[in-house]
Amino acid sequence: MSASSPASLLLDAATPDDWIDTHLAQHYRQHHADGDDSPRPWVTIGDVLADDAGQLRRTHLRLCADDGTTPNAAAKWVTSWYPGMVADAVGFTLAAAAAGLLLDVSRLRLRLHPDGWVDQVDPLGTTVQVGSAARVGSTVPIGSATAVGSTVPNGSAVPNGSAVPIGSAVPIASAGLAGSYLAPRSTIDAGPTVDPGPTIAVAAGHPWAGLPGVLVVADEHEVARLAVQALTAAVEPLVEGCRTLARVGRRSLWAEIADGFGLPLLMQPDLPVDPAAVRRLQSGLRAEGALWRRRPDLRVDHQGHKADYLGRKGGCCLAYQCTDDSAVDLDSLDPQSRAFEERFPTGPGEPRFCSTCSLRELKDCEDRQLFWLRGERESRYSTADAE
Repeated sequence: MSASSPASLLLDAATPDDWIDTHLAQHYRQHHADGDDSPRPWVTIGDVLADDAGQLRRTHLRLCADDGTTPNAAAKWVTSWYPGMVADAVGFTLAAAAAGLLLDVSRLRLRLHPDGWVDQVDPLGTTVQVGSAARVGSTVPIGSATAVGSTVPNGSAVPNGSAVPIGSAVPIASAGLAGSYLAPRSTIDAGPTVDPGPTIAVAAGHPWAGLPGVLVVADEHEVARLAVQALTAAVEPLVEGCRTLARVGRRSLWAEIADGFGLPLLMQPDLPVDPAAVRRLQSGLRAEGALWRRRPDLRVDHQGHKADYLGRKGGCCLAYQCTDDSAVDLDSLDPQSRAFEERFPTGPGEPRFCSTCSLRELKDCEDRQLFWLRGERESRYSTADAE
């Protein structure tokens, strides 16, 4: 990861597309990765809300039936997994790129993990005009029946060589089998492209100012306001869908969106640290038109050898309602997890709050995050020395 630029970008890239394909994708790989690289479907918000929010309901049901999650906790988790992950993408881009995503639900794509949660967000997937072929790296013919000018929006898989009726809408998916599937924002060989309009807002003087699709505004407060305005419009239908899953109020669910937006920098030991990134997120959290009422805490800590982002959620995901209160078997843990459990033991019958939970004291949250960050760095250094 590159150091901060003069424009206060934590992570540099020549264009918004390059930034999203590089840094936002890396954010998901390192922060939400599970080690499984199998192909996964991309869906739209419309897909998620179809059939009376069927995707949300199926995920909620699995959490309750298979995992023993309480209905209210499951509703909170689904909120953090769907609209919350969109908020994470907007917050991370605002903080690390000093840019506001002007989300358009017709272009926004969500990648689904096999367990039902969103593990990656593509905020700039756009509808394109396709000629005789489209490609991911090399040319992938869609089908002889495809006419020049047929609309091909991003979405699920299009097998190589399949026939596409003239004028029909064909979804494009992430690259799964080499040469067989098309990726969001894949290269187009022939035919005109659709101008999607502004997709990113930046302040004057930003390196992306003047690029196609970039809206230049007066200052970073306006960038944050526009980003939150677009985020709110995009995810409000998802939040309303989650509200039907259990007896959980809007304020509680919107707290999960605020936490997703406001805390995307936590627990990432390699991320450059700049107080300007925190200021951008704090500006967004207080932006006019935001529907959340609870906001997370976020600051930069300078006490150790390396500065770190520390924070605490404004809400609570209710995970403590679903955890086993039996004693932890320390021998079953890896060394880092065992050290953490020994440093922060949970007594019999005590609730197992998350390390960023609003129900913990702020200092307790920060101590836990610092301990994990330092342990993670020590583990990496020791592994590198051994190699």
